[in-house]
Amino acid sequence: GTRILVTSIFSPFFDIIDSKRLSIIKRSEGWAPSTMDSDDPNVLTTAVKEDNRFGYISSSVTDTNIYLLFSGKKFSENPYSSSIIHVLDWEGNKIEQLNLDMEVESITVTEDNQTLIAYFDDGKANILTYWLN
Repeated sequence: GTRILVTSIFSPFFDIIDSKRLSIIKRSEGWAPSTMDSDDPNVLTTAVKEDNRFGYISSSVTDTNIYLLFSGKKFSENPYSSSIIHVLDWEGNKIEQLNLDMEVESITVTEDNQTLIAYFDDGKANILTYWLN
């Protein structure tokens, strides 16, 4: 389509952007990342604190829907996997929440919104298929 999705792993943030006008259609900011300044005054970086709760760790889009794998976990809780998927329309409205039967690290959805394919690594590459309708 003519829209672009931008997300953040460090907080539940997303922008939906009109790619022709380069303007924001919808912004959702959730909460700000919990960060600390660098100890070195010569370094311009900001580190994420251990208590930071992560945001959208993976996403997939179709012409009609946005699928966001939501973490909401701290570093100590393995924030890079989740079983919660937020499904939105391209206006940024929540359609539904999917709850998978196990935590995964990455998702993709087929163009027809019928099949969600998920990946997780437990020492082996695991690919799971979920039928959505």
